[in-house]
Amino acid sequence: MTVYGLYTDLPKFVDYRNQVAKHPTKRFPVLPMSGKTMIAIHHSLTKIGQSGSNALGYSRYHVNTLGWPGIGYSYVIEPDGTIKFCNPINWRTYHVGNSNNQAIGIVLSGDFRTDKVTEAQKVSLRLLVDRIKKDQKQVKTVKSHHEFPGYSWKACCVFNYKQILEAAIANPTPVKPIEGGKYTIQEGDTFWALRRVKTLR
Repeated sequence: MTVYGLYTDLPKFVDYRNQVAKHPTKRFPVLPMSGKTMIAIHHSLTKIGQSGSNALGYSRYHVNTLGWPGIGYSYVIEPDGTIKFCNPINWRTYHVGNSNNQAIGIVLSGDFRTDKVTEAQKVSLRLLVDRIKKDQKQVKTVKSHHEFPGYSWKACCVFNYKQILEAAIANPTPVKPIEGGKYTIQEGDTFWALRRVKTLR
């Protein structure tokens, strides 16, 4: 069975499905992947470093307090850049109301009314969004939570997600293979960029 959205090739990617809380009987509906055409960016509204400000904490709140089948997002990006995969992206999880059928949910841990998005989170968000769009060509649109119908009042995601995503296009990580198929690691290199070297050999 295909698990949509399981991108273990990404750096700091963790399959966290067995760690998050789940409702004993309720389940999220499974939808055709073709209908998933958007990505919704959220922030958790919980301060970085606060107890429960992580994927496990959100799942416990969603299940034990709200009575949901599980955590409402497909991905949680923690302050250290870890991407926690919590639900397949073709599931109808709960995060943007009437747009749940179309939208894939990504949340960054932090209350960015006061916290700042970490550099590690920025890198992971760029890589994850890029990976989803390359894998699922029908995914064309990326929006903040407050840009979805009915949520203009909501202070989410607060940070400039467009600027973060565009930075990956404006300043791609340089990859310079050298003679003999070897590469010298340079300041600013990422695991993702180093993996690209292999494809150029």
